[in-house]
Amino acid sequence: MAILVFPSAILLSFFHLFLTFNLANSEPFLGVNYGQVADNLPPPSATAKLLQSTAIEKVRLYGSDPTIIKALANTGKGIVIGTANGDVPSLASDPNFAKIWVATNVVPYYPASNIILVTVGNEVITSTDQNLMNQLVPAVQNVQNALDAVSLGGKVKVSTVHSMAVLSNSEPPSAGKFHAEYNTVLQGLLSFNNATGSPFAINPYPYFAFRDDPGRAENLEYCLFQPNSGRVDSNSNLKYMNMFDAQVDAVRSALDSSGFKNVEIVVAETGWPYKGDNNEIGPSLENAKGYNSGLISHLRSMVGTPLMPGKSVDTYLFALYDEDLKPGPASERAFGLYNPDQSMIYDAGLSQQQQINTTSPVMAPAFSKVIRSWASKKFMSGCVILLPIAITFYVTWGFVRFVDGFFSPIYNHLGINIFGLGFVTSLTFIFLVGIFMSSWLGASVLTLGEWFIKKMPFVSYIYAASKQISTAISPDQSSNAFKEVAIIRHPRVGEYALGFITSSVVLQRNRDEEELYCVYVPTNHLYLGDILLISPNDVLRPNLSVREGIEIVISGGMSVPQILTTVDAQAKLATRKPSFETSQVK
Repeated sequence: MAILVFPSAILLSFFHLFLTFNLANSEPFLGVNYGQVADNLPPPSATAKLLQSTAIEKVRLYGSDPTIIKALANTGKGIVIGTANGDVPSLASDPNFAKIWVATNVVPYYPASNIILVTVGNEVITSTDQNLMNQLVPAVQNVQNALDAVSLGGKVKVSTVHSMAVLSNSEPPSAGKFHAEYNTVLQGLLSFNNATGSPFAINPYPYFAFRDDPGRAENLEYCLFQPNSGRVDSNSNLKYMNMFDAQVDAVRSALDSSGFKNVEIVVAETGWPYKGDNNEIGPSLENAKGYNSGLISHLRSMVGTPLMPGKSVDTYLFALYDEDLKPGPASERAFGLYNPDQSMIYDAGLSQQQQINTTSPVMAPAFSKVIRSWASKKFMSGCVILLPIAITFYVTWGFVRFVDGFFSPIYNHLGINIFGLGFVTSLTFIFLVGIFMSSWLGASVLTLGEWFIKKMPFVSYIYAASKQISTAISPDQSSNAFKEVAIIRHPRVGEYALGFITSSVVLQRNRDEEELYCVYVPTNHLYLGDILLISPNDVLRPNLSVREGIEIVISGGMSVPQILTTVDAQAKLATRKPSFETSQVK
């Protein structure tokens, strides 16, 4: 018994396999903070080269230095830029100030410089400035509005950064809650995060927790991802093996209890100083290396946290360089991972060439090691080359056998065994049917046949649906088929959807009339989608045929040309024939 596997199922399976291997080789969750409170930093161009030699995929700036943003152009690194706390009042009170800020710091560089997030202020809520705190939500909203105005609202997110002091309780993690005194501001910010899909950015530092509570014997091992007995959350019964997970899950619990389960967490800062003053507890080269290398291995393992298993939270290490002009204890000037001359202060495992430290207590799965090897890359290269060839052969061979099967039994009965003869006969028969049905007599026979079919229950529905699909790709443009490919702004400003113009209607309202196009926006694989009535002025016509448009939808967008050009609407309307049949909607 032969089993026929639908070709698209094979394509999707191989595509899923490709994505799994490809994504496993990237580390989009790993970022670094690039502070500039120093007088000995290397040029931004040198830093950009350094970052490209590491596994770091994202960079957070505390400002919006144009030389750094330009240096990171075309590197593929995600860039977080920020506004100063002092800018918050102006951003909140003056929408034009926000527009100027976006026009100056985002528009000239995007998309060559991959700006992914704008942070409005840093740890504003836990500052002592109540007035500044109250202006944070309007400031964030005005920056979002400014991005929306230049069609970047869906591409560049907006948020702010919080310290762990926003929590009134963090132990056990399941009891995490926000301070009641911050509820009003946090509700506004979290509602904004939830509506725009922007993250809740937090600064968890196990170092500070250890510094403030060094008495517990196992506290250091628990902070540094070293072997320890762990701690069980008495409420959830989940076991925590490191403080980083516990702090992040405390934030998760606070978000969930506030009603914002869909707001994602980003760790905007975390790190450990490698030296400090004699009276400081915790800073040392060994501890800094233990924490950062352990954290990186933990993130690479994709184990996640007990409350968020199976994924790694985007985490920005603090910091790329020491900032020698920072005030305070010596530890404040000793969080760097690299020296100004680009050499490592200690090896945290950030080099692209490095294998994951096998002595780490948090091991990456063997699968991750295999896919990072030279052999796996070559294997995937072979799959990429052979996959379209194999699918093309499979589909073509299946089609030939299917069509050949119509007339082959007749020839076999007559003793004629020539492979492909049934296929040729079938194609000839289809061609002759096309000629006959194009004639007046054939059209009459077809109309009569359709009349009988439509009277048959159940069968009429199957026939009607299949005819609609075949009509959509019919070469006869006078039929009720897809007329043109269209690009419309949907579902919101800054995003576009590919669709097909199917007809036009006249909308009558009081004494006014307005012509609208009926645009079908499909989902894969064309059978489901939205029907939208769009003003002709809001429709962009790309230089694509209907067949090319269908190919783009079916391929999931993989066959989209790198450059799309639009055809002048008036010229298109003047040359289009036959014209749409116009319906009326009252």
